[in-house]
Amino acid sequence: MYFLSVCFFYSLILSARLRFFLLTVIPLHCRVCSLRSSAVERFLDPLLGNVISWIITVLFAFYTNRIRVFQAPTATKKEFFQQLASFFSGRIVTLLIEELLLGIFITWLQFPEIPVKVVAQVVVIVLNYVISKLFIFHSK
Repeated sequence: MYFLSVCFFYSLILSARLRFFLLTVIPLHCRVCSLRSSAVERFLDPLLGNVISWIITVLFAFYTNRIRVFQAPTATKKEFFQQLASFFSGRIVTLLIEELLLGIFITWLQFPEIPVKVVAQVVVIVLNYVISKLFIFHSK
């Protein structure tokens, strides 16, 4: 918890790119750790647990990107929900890209799992930033 507090403090004074990195990697790490939690395995189907953790992570990322990274407030509820729908759509696209990369390199080409996942995450983080910057939280 202390680490998150420090990250939020520093996110107030850092550049948008660095804030995006800090506020994307932390929730992503939390999502990966939560999937290995024995509580999740005991009480939820692993696929359902993955979906729930993905939704929570994307909601947290939306909030942090909207408020802390891109400072993109909306004037109306309609604009807010359009922004939210665009954000979820962008994250679904990058989720599909990640799954495609994992399927090709791990399943079909038999590359080692961990390096492929790390590279796929780097690709997804960069794509998420570009999509957010250019299409979701852009200046009008």
